[in-house]
Amino acid sequence: MPSDFYGVIIGFNNYKAVNNLPRLQYAENDATSLYNLLIDPNIGGCLEDNLKLITDEISTKELKVALFENIVQDRKENDTVLVYYSGHGFFAGPDEKAYFGVPTVENVITTDDPGLGMDYLYKEIFLKTRARSVIFFLDCCYSGAFILGHKIGRKTNRYLVEDRFFSREGRVAFVSSSKDVQSRESKSFQHGVFTFNLLNGLGGKAIDPRGDVTMSSLIAYVEGMSPHDQLPMMYGNASKIIITHPKVNRSYALKIASHKDINIQTEHKLSAEFPIHPLRNPIEAHVEYIELLTKKLEQVAQDSKIDTGTKMLNAIQSSLGSDLVFIQRIGEKESFTRVQSDSGIASDIADIYRENILNEIKPFFFASKAQLMPGKFGVSQPLGNYKGKPKNIVIVPLLFELPREFLIISGVSQEKLKYGEILGHTLLSLYHSSREFTSLNLLKVEMGLLDDLKKDFGQVPYSLYKHRFDKFKEHLHKIKFAFEPIVCLRKNRPFVDSWEALARDPETNRAPFDLFLASELWGREFSTELDLYCLRGAISTYVSKWDEERPGQKLDNLSVNVYPETLYRKSYQNAIKHIVEEQELIMGEQLILELSEKKPIVRNDNTPINIDPVDAFMEIMHEYSDKFNVGFSIDDFGVEHSSIARLARLQLDHVKIDRDILHHQFPASTIKYVMNLVSQSHLHAKKVIVEGFDEDSNLSLPELFKDCKIKYIQGHLIRRASESVLDLDQSTKDLIVSLLST
Repeated sequence: MPSDFYGVIIGFNNYKAVNNLPRLQYAENDATSLYNLLIDPNIGGCLEDNLKLITDEISTKELKVALFENIVQDRKENDTVLVYYSGHGFFAGPDEKAYFGVPTVENVITTDDPGLGMDYLYKEIFLKTRARSVIFFLDCCYSGAFILGHKIGRKTNRYLVEDRFFSREGRVAFVSSSKDVQSRESKSFQHGVFTFNLLNGLGGKAIDPRGDVTMSSLIAYVEGMSPHDQLPMMYGNASKIIITHPKVNRSYALKIASHKDINIQTEHKLSAEFPIHPLRNPIEAHVEYIELLTKKLEQVAQDSKIDTGTKMLNAIQSSLGSDLVFIQRIGEKESFTRVQSDSGIASDIADIYRENILNEIKPFFFASKAQLMPGKFGVSQPLGNYKGKPKNIVIVPLLFELPREFLIISGVSQEKLKYGEILGHTLLSLYHSSREFTSLNLLKVEMGLLDDLKKDFGQVPYSLYKHRFDKFKEHLHKIKFAFEPIVCLRKNRPFVDSWEALARDPETNRAPFDLFLASELWGREFSTELDLYCLRGAISTYVSKWDEERPGQKLDNLSVNVYPETLYRKSYQNAIKHIVEEQELIMGEQLILELSEKKPIVRNDNTPINIDPVDAFMEIMHEYSDKFNVGFSIDDFGVEHSSIARLARLQLDHVKIDRDILHHQFPASTIKYVMNLVSQSHLHAKKVIVEGFDEDSNLSLPELFKDCKIKYIQGHLIRRASESVLDLDQSTKDLIVSLLST
C-alpha cells in the first residue's frame, strides 16, 4: 500500500451505558485484526504511523481529536483515508440523530453528547478532509449496521448512514447489513460476520486479475460470502480505489486449483464416434424462459442503487417486455403494494396506472381458495390492444392464505404467453427461492428454479439436467469440513476415540442440506459426486489439520458419511484405493464409512433379480473390507429405513444411535434394546455410539453411562464440531469425570 494511505480503526466491546449498549464480544478483535492486516507488509503494507488503532477506553472528545488529526489534518489531495468502526450504533435526542457508541458515555438518553455523531463525522471529518478517496467501513454489532434506527428499543424511519453522506465522487460507505436486518457476531469466526468476510477479502480472497484488492472487488467478494439474512450494503462510488496488494501464496493457489479439479470418474465413456442426441423433452421449448430470466437477474444484480425486490421485479419486467410489475398484498381489511418495478415512467403516472389495473382485477383477489387453485401457477386477462397488438395482465398467486400476495405483470404480449404454466411456475419458484423477493443469491436462486421444475414436472430435458449438475458441483466445491469428536467415556480418563467428518456450508457454517436434498432429488450422479468430494475433501483436510496440530502422533480413526448406493460405483472404490494405497493419506483400518439409515439399500443395476438387495449389499461391503480393510458404521439408527433385522444381517463394525431417540419420552428402553441385540446376537459390533447428545436430551450423561452401558458418545454438550482435531481440554475431561462419578 502506498505511503499516502491513512486510517483510524475503531472497535469497542465495553460501554459504561451498559443498560442500553450491552457488551460485545468481538468488536475489538475486529478492529485489531484489520489494523494488523493493513500494516502487514505482505498484505496491506501500510505505514504504522499512518494508522491509528483505538480499542481502549476513550472519551468522545479524544475520539474526535484522533479522527481530525489522522483524517483531516495535513491530508493532501492524493491521499486515501479510511475510517472503520465496529461497535454499537443507535439514535438519540429529540431529533433522533445517528450516533456510534463511545465507551466512556454513561447514559445515552440524558446526555447532550451521547456518542460520536454521524453528522459530526460527515461535516467535520469527511467533508473537511482534502483526501481524494474516503472509505467508511461500519460493522454495528448490536442495533445492526445500516438498520432502521432505534431509540432505546423503538424503531424510527431513519438510517445510521444515509446515501447523501457519500454522494460525492471518491467517497464510499460499506456497511454490514441492510435496513431491518441485525448485524451479528459469530463465535466460530471470533469476529462480526461482516468483518470476518472483509478481512478474508482484504487478505487476498477478493484479489482482482491485476493482483489488487480494490473496493469493487472487495464489495463483490463480501456480498458473495455474506449469509442471506445479513447482506451488506454499499453507498457511494467504489470505482478503483486500491486497499491492499496481497502477495499471492503460490502453494495455496495450487491447492485451491487442484480442489477444483475433483471430478466424478465415470464408469464407461462413449467414444466420439457415438454422439448422443437425446429425444426432445416436451417442456424444452418453455425452459428458455428460465434461462432468459436468470440472465436478466445477473444484469440487475450489480445495481447497488436499488433494493433487492425492485431489482428482481425489474428483471421480470425486462424478461417479458412488460409495462409494470408489482406485488400486491391483500389482508382482511387492507391492501397495499409491497414492491414495484422501475417502470421507466414518472412515478405518479405509474401509480395511476397501477390503481387502474387493481380496480380491473379486484374481484380476483377475494375469490375463494378453491376458485384460485385451478390457476395455481397464474392466470391471464386481456388488457386491450397496444399499437395494434393485444396485451395481457398476468396474475400469479404467491400466497393463498390471508394475507395473500399476488405478482401482477401488466402489458405482456400474446407471444410471451406461449410460456404458459412454466412462466407462472418459474416466477412462483423465484419468489420462494429468493425469500419472497428479498435475497438475490444468483447461484441459489437458479438452483431453486431448476429443483422446483424437477419436483413438479418430473422428467426434464437433458440439457437442463446437465446445467443443474454443473451448478451442483459449483456449489459443492465451496464446501468445507469440520470434525466432531467421538468420546470414550471412562470414569478417570475420558478421551477422544475417533472423529466424524461433517460437511459445512461456509456461508452458514451449517450442514449443506440443500446439497443433500438436491442429490436425492436428481439421482445417482449427484449423490456419487457428493460422496466423492466429501471423501477426498474430508480426509485431506483431516490429515492436513492433524499434521498441523498433532505432528508425530498416531492418527485417530475418521468416519466419513456415504450413501449406501454409492458403494456400488467403481469410481468410489477407485477413490478409496487411491487414498489408502497410492497416496497413503490414511490406513484402511483408520477409515470408517458411515451408511445413513435415512436412505434405503437399493438394488444395484447388475444385481440379479433373484438376489436379495441386502445380501448383495453385504457382498460389496465385504469387498471393501477385504481389499482396503475399511470399517463400516450404520448412522442414524432408529429413523427412516432402520430395522433390527437389517441391523443384525449387515454385521457392522459400529452402530450409531440417532439423536432423535434421545428426545423420545422413554429413550433408555430403545438404547438398552439395541445394546442387548449387539451383545447377544452374532452382530458383535465393536462400538455402539450415541450421537447428538445435547442440552435437550432426555437422558443425562450418568444415565447413559451407568444405566444404558453406553461407552461412546458425541454431541454439543461434549464438544461441537470444529476445524480443530485437538484432544479434549482438561476442563472438559474434568467435567466428564465429575459427572460420571455422581
